[in-house]
Amino acid sequence: MGDDKKKGGIGVVKLLVYGVLLVAACGGGLYIYGSSIPEEHLASSSIEVDRWPLECYDLVADAQNLPKWASSVKEVRDFKKEGDKLTYTQIVSGNMELITTQTNGFRPNEITIEVREAGDTFSGKWTFKFTSIKDGKGTKVTLTEMGKTPNPLMRAIGSFMMNPEDTIKQYLQDLKKQAESRKPSS
Repeated sequence: MGDDKKKGGIGVVKLLVYGVLLVAACGGGLYIYGSSIPEEHLASSSIEVDRWPLECYDLVADAQNLPKWASSVKEVRDFKKEGDKLTYTQIVSGNMELITTQTNGFRPNEITIEVREAGDTFSGKWTFKFTSIKDGKGTKVTLTEMGKTPNPLMRAIGSFMMNPEDTIKQYLQDLKKQAESRKPSS
């Protein structure tokens, strides 16, 4: 072992120590960066859909069929209904489990979906508003996300991996595609 030093080698122990220090420095840097990002965020987007508000509302309200059209939703399971609230688990991209509580407001005007990541790394609320346009033959769907990520490290990682506005825009595009692919109701 002493020969490693004489030959200019670092040695396994020193290499491990440097590796641990590098990981700690990166983690500390991410934590500091994450601390500069607000714990809560707000994102909103709208899309016009050439279908009645009721048709758009019913698509969003039908949680069991979300995986058929919402590209980020891979699976829904464990349904439980209590009063006007429906609770279920969504498996989304990256195999993340979201505990979901859906409250269907006055039909066909509003739906609220609250989510909490199973490990409590983040939570949030999606509010859908369905507004009649084009003399009632179309719908402006507005989706607003209010999210919260308490852990600064998770905020830092999340800032590199996802943009809430991109997520809701994709969901709205998926909704429009699904709604407009169906035969219109009369």
